[in-house]
Amino acid sequence: MATLRDTAIHWYRKVFGAPSGSDIREEGLDTVLDGNTAVALSEAGIATHAVLGGTAPADPADSVWLGEVAHGTNLFGQALAEQSAEGPRGMVAAATGLGLAGRRATAFLSGTDIAASQDLLISAAGKHVPLVLHVGARAAAAHGSAPGTGHETVHLGADAGFCVLFAANVQEAVDFTYIGRRVAEEALVPVMVVMDGEQTALAAQDVRLLSPAQVNALLGAPDDPIDAPTEAQRLLFGDTRRRVPAWHDLDEPVLTGALFDARSFALGALARGPFFDSFVGESLDNAFAEFARKTGRRHEMVSRYRVDDAATVLVAQGSAVETARCAADFIRKHHKVKV
Repeated sequence: MATLRDTAIHWYRKVFGAPSGSDIREEGLDTVLDGNTAVALSEAGIATHAVLGGTAPADPADSVWLGEVAHGTNLFGQALAEQSAEGPRGMVAAATGLGLAGRRATAFLSGTDIAASQDLLISAAGKHVPLVLHVGARAAAAHGSAPGTGHETVHLGADAGFCVLFAANVQEAVDFTYIGRRVAEEALVPVMVVMDGEQTALAAQDVRLLSPAQVNALLGAPDDPIDAPTEAQRLLFGDTRRRVPAWHDLDEPVLTGALFDARSFALGALARGPFFDSFVGESLDNAFAEFARKTGRRHEMVSRYRVDDAATVLVAQGSAVETARCAADFIRKHHKVKV
């Protein structure tokens, strides 16, 4: 995989400066990559900082990021940097701090890393950090550990306050990297992009990487000014704000993370719903629509397959979705059962 990965990265770098074609939807680079490499390479085009130190199956993404740091800059001409942290809690804390300082940051974590950082995830969501974390799902240790995929830790983190996008394959993991970043920075709600370990993070699959023109059309630089999209944000920032707000700014200090009395804490926790979280659905729908216009690839909050006349419907997430679709076709054809 190393040679294949390096070849894809080489060609992607080579087309960074390529001019836009006549139809932006036809742009991009078709290649074969594992999920870790694909998302790390995608993040290296838009982010500036990654906190490294995650565990399997996410750790190969760290080496890809380090290679891009040696290359120099992202698509916006900003220098790439890496920061090492001790353990998963250090990673989440460091990534949160970078996000609070107005940096476009990310980290590559395993499901067990997420399980060890629940309180820090809740804190990141409560502070409205526009952060994107990438998670390689892995079975939680019970009577023993296993390298296989499990979703227990993903479900454990589902109530942390993040918007969770679960990729069915490498292509969705790449696409959700950009969609998640757009939503996190518009709604000021952090996003978790999840993919199955053996089946996606470590599996080589066909994938089309976005072209620089497509990336620029979907996302701007973190310090670009944008219109505040909601009334709540206009109360905080005025009519315009920095795309990635610098909540922690020595030139314009504000109080964040203070100790509240019980009533004030309860009001603040409750207010997240109507003033921030309620906008995530609209922001995600808009991001899906804009992504489809720029790439031709369409996504939904819940994908559907042959459900219009189905007597039995299976609800799945992750790599099981593609298997379920194949099974549905087979059962309909050979057993005449509407699934």
